[in-house]
Amino acid sequence: MSVCSVGRFLAIGLIASLPAATVHATVAPLQLLTRMFEARRTVSYEGDFVYLQNGQMTTLHIVRQVGKHTDQEHISTLDGPVREVVRHQGQATCTLPTGQSVVLVGRPISPGALQHIDEITAYYDLRLGKNERIAGRNAQSLEVYPRDDLRYGHRFWLDLDTGLLLKSELLGKQGDVLERVLFIRMSLVTEPVDPVESKESKVVPAQTTQALANAGSVAWTVGQLPAGFRLEEGNQQDTASTQQFVYSDGLATVSVFVERVPADRETMRGLSRRGALNIYSTRYRDWQVTIVGEVPEATVTRMGTSFHLHD
Repeated sequence: MSVCSVGRFLAIGLIASLPAATVHATVAPLQLLTRMFEARRTVSYEGDFVYLQNGQMTTLHIVRQVGKHTDQEHISTLDGPVREVVRHQGQATCTLPTGQSVVLVGRPISPGALQHIDEITAYYDLRLGKNERIAGRNAQSLEVYPRDDLRYGHRFWLDLDTGLLLKSELLGKQGDVLERVLFIRMSLVTEPVDPVESKESKVVPAQTTQALANAGSVAWTVGQLPAGFRLEEGNQQDTASTQQFVYSDGLATVSVFVERVPADRETMRGLSRRGALNIYSTRYRDWQVTIVGEVPEATVTRMGTSFHLHD
C-alpha cells in the first residue's frame, strides 16, 4: 500500500435528524455529491482512518485545515514504516521511509469537479443507499456506478452533520472492492493550527488548464480521450524534458508523465498494476510516456496509445 495514493480523500445538517425514508425522498444523489465536494473545501478536521487493499491494512492519521487563505493537510502512518503526505496550497509532497521526498500529481478532489458537477451524471449513475453509523457519526451512503467500461464505481458514506467523507470504496468491474478507506475516529478542528510547510522541492507548481492555454504550453494531446475527461493540470519538472498532466472526469483522475530519454535507453512498455492503480507505459519518439490512474486497463491503454505531440 502506498500512503502517497491515499491523499485523495456531505451532506446536509438540516436533514440529520430526519428518518431515513424522509432523507431518501428529499435529497437528490447529485446534491449529496455536490456537498461532498464542498465539504472537502470548507470543513477542517482531524482523525484516524484505515486503508485496506489487497488484504493489507494500514492505519493513518490526518489533520486538515481549510479557510479563506488556508488549504493544508498532513497525513502520516500510525503503523509500519513512517510515511507522510504534506499537502499545502495545492502541492503535495510524500516523504518515504528512506527520507526521500517526492511530489504528488493531482488532487484528492478534481479542481473542476464543482464547476462541471452536472456532467457527472452523464457518465455515472448515482443512487442513494442506506443510513449507517461510522466512527460514531451518522452517515448517508451514496452508490456511484459507471455508465461505461472506462471508469470504476464508488460507494461513499457521507457524514450527515458536516458533509465529510467517512468511508469510501472503489469498485471493480464486477462490483468487487479494490480499495477501502474507513474513518475510525474524527473530530472537527475549530482552532487554527500551525501552517504545514511542504518540503523543499525543485518541482514547479502545476498550472491550471486556463493558464496552460494562455501560455500556449500544451504541446501534447490525447487523441482518444474518454468522454467526460478533461485536462485539469499540467507542469514541467526541472526542465522541459520532464512534464506531467492530470486529466479528470470529476471523480476519476489519470496522470500522464512524459520524460525525454536517450535513443539508446531501454524504456518500459505495456501494462502493469499496483493495487488499484493501472499503469500503461510506452515510447513515443524520444519520450517515455507513462499513464497512471485508478481506472480500468482499457482507459490507460486508450490514452497511452493515442497520446502524442501536436503536429
